Amino acid sequence: MKASKITHRNEYRIKVDFPYDKQNVEKLKQIPDAKWSESQSSWHIPYSKPAFEMLKVLFPEVEYIKKNIPEPSLVSEIITTPDSPTEQATEIKQFVPK
Repeated sequence: MKASKITHRNEYRIKVDFPYDKQNVEKLKQIPDAKWSESQSSWHIPYSKPAFEMLKVLFPEVEYIKKNIPEPSLVSEIITTPDSPTEQATEIKQFVPK
């Protein structure tokens, strides 16, 4: 079993790779917010110390593979503010999601 840091839907997660085994899936589901990803074709859990600690308790043999993952991409938020009752002004604001 291997675990690695990934960016999934613009947030950091821990990808957990292992050959399919129903018992391992049931154990992994014990970790809050563990999810299957169709796009990654793997399970992933929150990128947090409690989730990683629980992963290590449930699967002591897990191997953590360090990868250099770039920051989640900047996304644009469009904010519309009316200048007058009949007009709208649009401002684009760049931010890094939490």
